[in-house]
Amino acid sequence: MTAAQLTNEICGLEQAAARLEQARAAKSAELQRVLQVEAKFFSERDAEECRVALARIEQRLASTNERIKALRRLLPSDDDVASAERTARGLVDRAEQATTRFTTMWSRYLASLEASEAIARELTAVRRDAENATAQLTDLKRQFGLGNTVPEVPAPSALDAMLAVHLAAVLQDVAGGREPSQTVELYLQDARTRRRQVEGSSAA
Repeated sequence: MTAAQLTNEICGLEQAAARLEQARAAKSAELQRVLQVEAKFFSERDAEECRVALARIEQRLASTNERIKALRRLLPSDDDVASAERTARGLVDRAEQATTRFTTMWSRYLASLEASEAIARELTAVRRDAENATAQLTDLKRQFGLGNTVPEVPAPSALDAMLAVHLAAVLQDVAGGREPSQTVELYLQDARTRRRQVEGSSAA
């Protein structure tokens, strides 16, 4: 139970205790009236009923007061509250600083994506130009029996393509405000490792 919940419950119990105090006073006054009547009008039954009712009220009041005391013992001390307030102020500063950094980094992130998109479109245009050139060259060879070698259309290696796919998955998660999933992280790590292995073998 939080401090706020404890305080609310204590407040409700204190209101209940106040009502019980009023009920006890009223019932006590009623008992006194019953006891003070003339002997010929006195009713022991009425007096006993008042005593029983008064005892029940006092029992409920005592139980309520004990509950209030128990809940108050659960409330944080002034030192605890002061410490929590200091911690809260630090967390507010930390969150505000993170928000400022996020805004700056998000602008950089979008700028890098814009640059990546431009490069991606250029790659697509270059590949399309190569495809058109090789297609025309193939037709010329067929028509005129030329001996020119048809170059291969440029394409990334399978490892490079896989690395790009997994990087795109990370970017998609980030754009959606999510942490990259563990599966995406594992695939990305594996793609990077395999690519480094191939580069190492080539260098050797």
